[in-house]
Amino acid sequence: MRFYPILEEGRSDDLVSLVLILGILIAFLLNIVVNGFILAFWLQRKPVWKHLPKWLLITNFLFLFPEIILFLK
Repeated sequence: MRFYPILEEGRSDDLVSLVLILGILIAFLLNIVVNGFILAFWLQRKPVWKHLPKWLLITNFLFLFPEIILFLK
């Protein structure tokens, strides 16, 4: 039993493009929002490390720069 519609040959390329573009856009916007909250907590001198793991904060911050470069190109 199939739970997804069978896509026609011409329409599948459009769907793949849409998913990629939305994924890149949403990832960029979500990363900006998360880094903004982290910056706000940091400026208020509240402990961010207590709520989120260190590796997640560092990785999120490091991914911000390639996303900005990719988004501005």
